Amino acid sequence: HYSKPEAQVCALAHSSTVYVGNLAFSTRTIHLRRHFEQLGPVSEVHMGLDRFRKVPCGFAFVVFRHRMDALN
Repeated sequence: HYSKPEAQVCALAHSSTVYVGNLAFSTRTIHLRRHFEQLGPVSEVHMGLDRFRKVPCGFAFVVFRHRMDALN
């Protein structure tokens, strides 16, 4: 949580994380990594999981090493 809206805007201005939604449930981390590495080095991929079945539920966060790659 941020103390002020300005602090959140500042944090977002330095972020290299991209939200990816509307994914097929069959999408896996390796699929996203291979796809997004075409833009630049990817440091992490976090798949959203169904809380009960622990299977992918259609969204992910891709973290790039460089902000410019995320912006592309």
